[in-house]
Amino acid sequence: MAVKHLRQQLVGFGAGLAVGIVATLTALPHAVPARAQAAPLPDELAALKADVELLKQKATDQSHVMADVAHHFSCLWFAGEKENWALADFFFSETQSHLRWAVRVIPVRKDAAGRILVDFPATRGHDESFGHANSPSRVRAGWGRALPSRTPPAAS
Repeated sequence: MAVKHLRQQLVGFGAGLAVGIVATLTALPHAVPARAQAAPLPDELAALKADVELLKQKATDQSHVMADVAHHFSCLWFAGEKENWALADFFFSETQSHLRWAVRVIPVRKDAAGRILVDFPATRGHDESFGHANSPSRVRAGWGRALPSRTPPAAS
């Protein structure tokens, strides 16, 4: 009895699904081939320029990114101090990620005279300057430099 009822429900569901798909496909407008667009009007160009300026004002600035870097590095410091290596590894990765973000925000560093001080290539595949040689997981595994051991102060 239960199998017959289940079969009826499945057949009803399948029929409803088929009807819904057919109705949806017939109701959707068919794709029209794209036509060549005319050059934007001067009013549209002015509106686009205003939109770009608005987006530039809302974009993340360097101070926000570096505040995040400081926060993540502080957390990394305390995680390492407590020898919580999994958490230290996480905050090390977060610090690296935010340093890369800082480079994307301002890829070319200039002095007051306008001379280029540092130019970070945006197309670099692997960033050598933020290598993983000193990450906590590699230090524990014996790769890279070892962290200095901390000895507790002598009891007095």
